Amino acid sequence: MDKDNRYYDTPVNRLARAVAKEFGGAIKTNRDGELFEAYAEVSVPADKARPACFVSLSLRGYGAKAQTLTVGLNAIESDSEMSRRYMPDRPVARMDVRRGEAAMLRDIRRRVVDCDGAKAYLIEHAKRLADARRRRGGMASAIERMGREFPNISINQASEPGGYETKFYSSGSGAYFNGRLNGDERVTFDRISPIPWESARRILAILAEIKES
Repeated sequence: MDKDNRYYDTPVNRLARAVAKEFGGAIKTNRDGELFEAYAEVSVPADKARPACFVSLSLRGYGAKAQTLTVGLNAIESDSEMSRRYMPDRPVARMDVRRGEAAMLRDIRRRVVDCDGAKAYLIEHAKRLADARRRRGGMASAIERMGREFPNISINQASEPGGYETKFYSSGSGAYFNGRLNGDERVTFDRISPIPWESARRILAILAEIKES
């Protein structure tokens, strides 16, 4: 690490170098190769106890919390479309940055990197990431199919393929409707304009054939 970096000797980065040495990892810099003043992230390779991960160190408190260091476990990859519902708690610890380096390293190992919840969190995170990627592929396919078979439907492409759903609405003449398209090609209708009874009867007949999966 370049000692000429202006944040090289901040408390966070001094400890980050110790964490990198302790776990055989490396400090992550910004795109210009520079360190951050009050934040650091250290890569930690996988071992028998858990997958590879990042350890983040943040010293961003004010007043009475100005010396409180927050240390957290982060997954190597993330996805903005991932659902965090029912995720195991991310291991996080807070400690006084003025404590001795050896004591903080012991706490980081015990409370964050090698704690009981670390492996469960990282494994579940990887599973959710894989699910999100499958949704992305499924949504792209569903959008393409709807656009090809129903050119009079406008699809809201502002919703990034890979999310849970993409909105669509009628853009031609005839009945007005809008709804949501899911990556597994299931469709939810949110609204439909009044239509003649014969047209409604055909829709109801189709709906009556659908069984819950």
